[in-house]
Amino acid sequence: MSWIDGHDFGEDFVDLRGTDGAARADVLLDELRREVAPGHPLHGLACRVLAEALPQEEILVAAGEQVALVHLTWSAHHESPPWPSTELVESAATFRDLIAHRY
Repeated sequence: MSWIDGHDFGEDFVDLRGTDGAARADVLLDELRREVAPGHPLHGLACRVLAEALPQEEILVAAGEQVALVHLTWSAHHESPPWPSTELVESAATFRDLIAHRY
């Protein structure tokens, strides 16, 4: 089991892992697919949107065993890497440190 499976995202994120968040997760995943181009760390990987940051344009995604915090651009087209900006998150502690002063 990955650290992300039971993680509580807190008040700065909307948890999209359940059926209530499925429609929003699909919208965000569609945009992620439009933006990620060859050369991007998530290109070609099956991704699943886990949570959306409020009020930022960031999402937390799982891609296989990797978890990443991605800042979407909402350009609706492939971006040139490194966009959309992506930070790999290896643990709950890393995630907490990453967002501590962000939101």
